[in-house]
Amino acid sequence: MFVRNLSFATNEEMLKERFEEFGGVKSCKLVKVPETDMHRGSGFVNFKEKAGADAVLTFIEQNLSAVRRDSRAVVSGGPQSGIFLDGRQLIINLAVDRNTARTLSLAAKQKKEEQAEADKRNLYLLYEGGTLVLTFCIGFHLTPNCSIA
Repeated sequence: MFVRNLSFATNEEMLKERFEEFGGVKSCKLVKVPETDMHRGSGFVNFKEKAGADAVLTFIEQNLSAVRRDSRAVVSGGPQSGIFLDGRQLIINLAVDRNTARTLSLAAKQKKEEQAEADKRNLYLLYEGGTLVLTFCIGFHLTPNCSIA
């Protein structure tokens, strides 16, 4: 499992203790910055059996569906969903290997570029405003910073 939004005070032992309620944890590893030896707020949890990871995903899905049913609970500060550690809600996904992660990253980047190319907003007023200011400055013989000469 890939876990994000960890507090910088969190250590591997705390992470392991939090996830042991879902099944036996084989190992926990925090992603660290090599230069500073501090972790980046994310890490990996490896369960001994697949059932542990399935239990985490089931728990998250059940809590999210309960919150969706009663959206007023979230707005009014009612019961919170998800898994928390050090007062922070953890963002949890299934971990993938490096090649798959690269492929997913490239696909997301390509999709973002396609969306940027598809942005065909009507910028007529933006251009019109620029023309208006330039015409005003030239018409009244103003200096480039639009002060009277």
